[in-house]
Amino acid sequence: MALNLDAVGQVLGPVDFEYNEDDVILYAIGVGVTPDELEFVYENMLKVLPTFAVIPARGSGLNTAKLLNIDFTKLLHGENRIELYQPLPPHAKCTATATVKAVYDKGNGAVAITEVEAKDESGKL
Repeated sequence: MALNLDAVGQVLGPVDFEYNEDDVILYAIGVGVTPDELEFVYENMLKVLPTFAVIPARGSGLNTAKLLNIDFTKLLHGENRIELYQPLPPHAKCTATATVKAVYDKGNGAVAITEVEAKDESGKL
């Protein structure tokens, strides 16, 4: 299956995503918060770890793989860079769109750079 290099510049989505306090707490436990970091697991003073922002963006990976003609089972996620414009709330509904910024054919593989923007119900990033 040939790599679709025409994907550069294409916008994928929107993908709707909703999360709540339970999701935020489970994420915090999963990444290893310690008992000293109670604000990330206790509902009455719950704060969201900034890295939770990668979770709403994860749906774009499958869409990007399909667009590029990549077998999703052979996909390796390389890295994330996050820009936060406000603290993440403990529960929200958001919509994420992804744009394919670049694709580099490496012969036996490829590197795809995508940018994902997630907006809340009011349209704020």
